[in-house]
This record gives sequence, C-alpha cells and structure tokens, in this order.
Amino acid sequence: YTAATDDDVILCSGTFTVTLYAASGNSGNLLFIKNNNTGTITIDANGSELIDGNLSVYSLTKYTSYELLCDGTGWSIL
Repeated sequence: YTAATDDDVILCSGTFTVTLYAASGNSGNLLFIKNNNTGTITIDANGSELIDGNLSVYSLTKYTSYELLCDGTGWSIL
C-alpha cells in the first residue's frame, strides 16, 4: 500500500508493506499506522528518506502501532 497525503490513519491486517509518501512539502503531517491483526507490516520511507535514521520500520506483532511526524525531509516516530 502506498500512503497518500490525505491519509491520517492506516489500519492494516496481514503481511505487506506501507510505503510513505514523499516528505518534501508535507512538513507537520502526522500519520498513524496500526497492525490490527497477525502478520508483519513493513513501513518504508519514500526513496532515500529516513524514519528515525532508518530506511524501514517493522511492526512485528498484533496491535503494534506507530505515529509518524513528517519534518519535510524525513519522518520521526512519536
């Protein structure tokens, strides 16, 4: 799934990847991603952008969630 700039909450079930939209021009945007069931959700930054200094974050367990804040150049986990 590719996140869109108008997504606020993405509820996931299964095993797949959520790719974030480009950070450029989206400073201040918040995105909440939650694994609602079993499976592994991989969250990937757009291109070479980073999430807390890494290219990807893994939601490995049921009910794990991340709230992400865009700073215009990348993403931070809150």
